[in-house]
Order: sequence, then structure tokens, then C-alpha cells
Amino acid sequence: MVYRIFIFLFVSLFALPIKAEVMETLSKPSIRVGDEVVLTLQFSPDEISKWELPAKGFLNKEENEDLPYAEIIDIVKNNTQIQIKVVYFESGEFIVPVSWFDMDDTEFRSQKIITVKSVLQGEKDLLDITDPIAFSGPYLIRLIFLILGIVLVVTAILFAISYLKNKYKNPMDAIIEPNNSKELHYYRDKINGIQDSLHTEIRHKDFIYILSGYIKEIITNQTGTFIFHKSQEEINEILKNRYNISPVQLEKLTIYFNSVKYMPNNEMISHQKAVELAKYWRELLQT
Repeated sequence: MVYRIFIFLFVSLFALPIKAEVMETLSKPSIRVGDEVVLTLQFSPDEISKWELPAKGFLNKEENEDLPYAEIIDIVKNNTQIQIKVVYFESGEFIVPVSWFDMDDTEFRSQKIITVKSVLQGEKDLLDITDPIAFSGPYLIRLIFLILGIVLVVTAILFAISYLKNKYKNPMDAIIEPNNSKELHYYRDKINGIQDSLHTEIRHKDFIYILSGYIKEIITNQTGTFIFHKSQEEINEILKNRYNISPVQLEKLTIYFNSVKYMPNNEMISHQKAVELAKYWRELLQT
């Protein structure tokens, strides 16, 4: 009798369902805004029935769909391991939205917390967020070379414009220089063209460049001061003082614009989202 009970317990032990064990590790326990972090999930394939992974691209919060808080850069999956590479655009504590199901269809979610620290150092001004030295890792070198290249290109363009302006009457003067008696509408017309377009999507990077020019154009028309040559810090000062945009909101907006402009990606933005962003800025800058 005892022998039969022992056999029953032995068989029952191995018949119990096995909980899906997934080991989660981070490449860095904490990072700064703009740095990459890799979440690695190691598992046994016979314990997992299904994965629910985020799609590559921007992550938005439910309460604020206009501004992404992170971007999934890459997802690499094999039989026993998944690696998810993420870049965060704001500080705080975050969990990558990934979940899995065991063989009993029980759902488990990632519990690994990623701590993201601000790029600001000490008591540095909140508006000073475009300084490339605030970034660490591979982005630092990339941003330095990118900014140097932009400076050289802009300098060459300004020199060429100045030369042609002195030699010929340039029709582009209506765009490059303000006219007190006539408002600028170059970027407004581009935004209207996007709104009237039948395309369902537009390249995110191209749209952000147009939107940046549109914002500067609105401010130039309202203030009567040409601001296209001003630095990001000077424009942020105008947005803070004239339009009462808080420094914290300016920090998030600048990080979002820079992440789309300067980071390599071919992300598309929907026609509806582009129209909503243009409307958001048009209403924000109403005086």
C-alpha cells in the first residue's frame, strides 16, 4: 500500500504544470535620456506558448499620444532569447511593454524596471537640452559630427546666398528675409499641401523639418522679428516668455524634435497625426 502511494505521488509531481521561467536582464541598470538600453529575455521554448512583443517604432502614453516617450530601435529573436533595444526620450522609471503566455495560457508581463535619468547636469538650465555633451555613449560622437556637418553646410549656404544676393536680385529673398509689409507663408503652404494630400503616410523626419520651419514662420510673422537664424536656446526663450510654455514641456518637445531629426530612422507618420501636430502648434502659438 505504501509502495502504491509513493508511486502515485511521484507521478503526480511530474504531472504538475511547469511555470514558464523567463530570465530578464538589462544591458545597463540605469541610463540617461537618449541612451540605448537592451532588455534580454532568456527562456525555454517548450515552456512558452506565445509572445506579445511591441512593434518597432515610437511608444506613446495613453494619456498623451502626441509626444512619444520612447522608441523601439530593434528586436532580435531566436529560439531561446529575445533582445529588445530601446531609447527613452524622458526621465523616469519604465517597463518595456512585453508579455508572454505559458502552456496553460497564463499571461506574464515583464517586471524589469528601467531607470532613465535626465540629461541635465546639476543645476543646469532646463532649456539647455540640445548640448551634445549631455549625451553619452555612441550618440555623443554621432551628434558631434552631425552638428559639425550641419554648421559647415549652413555656413556654405549662407555664404552662397550672400554672394548671390549682392550680384542678383534673388526671388528667394521673400522666404529668406522678412518683409514688414508681407507675411511669410512658405512653410504654411507646405503644411497646407500635406493636409490636402491624399497620401496616408509621410516620412516622419521630413515632416518634422517642415513643422520646425512652420513654427519659426508663425513666430516671425507674429513678432515681426526674423528668427530662422536663431539658436534652439534663443527660440526656446521666445516660446517660454511670449507663449508661456513651461521649461519641462520645452525639454520634452526639444528631445522629441531632435530624436526624429538627428537619429537614423525611416519611421513614417500617419497623415492624420501630421495634421493633428500642425493644428496643435498652430493653436499653441495663437496670441
